[in-house]
Amino acid sequence: KDGASLLAYSSIEHALVVWSVRDGTSVELPRPRQFSSGADSTTSRDGDTSQFASNAHTQITHALFSPHEDDVVSAVCVGGVFRTYRVNETTIKLLSATPLNELVKDVGREAAAHA
Repeated sequence: KDGASLLAYSSIEHALVVWSVRDGTSVELPRPRQFSSGADSTTSRDGDTSQFASNAHTQITHALFSPHEDDVVSAVCVGGVFRTYRVNETTIKLLSATPLNELVKDVGREAAAHA
């Protein structure tokens, strides 16, 4: 993110974890099934993880902080879905979910980056 935090994803718990490099504290963010917007929820609030664990579209294989926006995480999921989340100390909010084969290449940014 800004050099002050490290991001990790637990494949066992299906949760994002952020560590502060400055003070050594860690925060396990809510599992993606507990999005701020309830429409994206894949399981009930009673903590049942069986449906969540079987949903390949929410299991993250790679995650990075966005170099363009603070507190935004970009993630690639097992089901071939690119998702962006806004994260803070207590929540993960889904910003977008797009199949990888539908992503449009940003030709302008790439050209500027290689110039």
